Amino acid sequence: MTSGSNNKSLLFGPLPPPYHGQSVAFSIIVNAFRPEEILLVNTERFGPRISNTIYAILCTLYYFAFFRFDTIYFTSIRSRAGFIKDGVLLLLGRWTHKRIINHLHGTNFHSFYHSSGFLKPLVRYCYTGVGTSIVLLPGMENEYADFPRMKVHVIGNCYEKQFEKIDDAPDTIGCRILFLSNLMKCKGILEFLDACEMILPKHPSAHVSIAVLTYSDALMSKRQLSALFFRKLGELKKRFPGRIEYLKVVKGEEKIRVLFESGIFVLPTWHPSEAFPLSIIEAMRAGNVIITTKHNFLPEIVKPENGILVSPKSSHEIAGAIETLLQDRERLEKIQAYNRNFAKREYNPEKYIKAVKSVITSGYN
Repeated sequence: MTSGSNNKSLLFGPLPPPYHGQSVAFSIIVNAFRPEEILLVNTERFGPRISNTIYAILCTLYYFAFFRFDTIYFTSIRSRAGFIKDGVLLLLGRWTHKRIINHLHGTNFHSFYHSSGFLKPLVRYCYTGVGTSIVLLPGMENEYADFPRMKVHVIGNCYEKQFEKIDDAPDTIGCRILFLSNLMKCKGILEFLDACEMILPKHPSAHVSIAVLTYSDALMSKRQLSALFFRKLGELKKRFPGRIEYLKVVKGEEKIRVLFESGIFVLPTWHPSEAFPLSIIEAMRAGNVIITTKHNFLPEIVKPENGILVSPKSSHEIAGAIETLLQDRERLEKIQAYNRNFAKREYNPEKYIKAVKSVITSGYN
């Protein structure tokens, strides 16, 4: 394709940093194209939200005014503030008869649409112009039940290509327990710390690694959550010296190393829009047993052969699940080996890229 080709695609979404499931997934697709095949709008180029919104709108206007392309691929935002930049993109795309493909990485489009108030007619008008949506799991198809003409494709997530550089996985450390996620109350970090307080006295060989991003959500401010987290963490480190490791932000090869050095991955999330966390896929690929919650679609991802499901907000159940695994080494190692092979087979990045690119480059609309 040439720069003037009408077959170019406009890719519209967030690139890391910050590192989260949607930005990592979007970057995988961006990197799958040659630069001359795409026009790119990074919707999280700057820190402040208003700066990102202005930048995304200006880039969108610029590309529509001066470039030729026939397809738009975007990762939808499910909030009134986020819809501002999405709305401009979708309006221009509909008016200029572009093929529009949406990739949904959360579970809350339906609730956003029905709670959008005075914006609802505009949201409906914009999304009526979306010919195709990609969702992560079969149950998520209902997110677009209000748009019967929209074609919906189910494509699961994948781990990053960097994991493929590892031919033979190192031996996992069965007693190293890992929490790797954003520092958000609804990701279950506080319940995880409470569970560690129950487990560590009983299992002297158990060690804990915590890797987080300093983040916040609507339930607790960044300052409040950070203060509570570091107080609890400090108390645990004092009681169990040398057995609690705080890694802060990990990415790239360091993240892969941390995952491969762990044996049990815990994500006790109850995030409202949790769908298909990349961290769970990556932890499986690295040979971890998964402990996560009976929340949203997570039971469709983590079966008994992959790990253990617990109730949201239950530190006692988290502790019980960890203890079950630590007491049954044979079961622990069996699940670790299964998850490594299962992830390589089901969540291979080449398989994912091929599926998503086929939707973007083929005439599904």
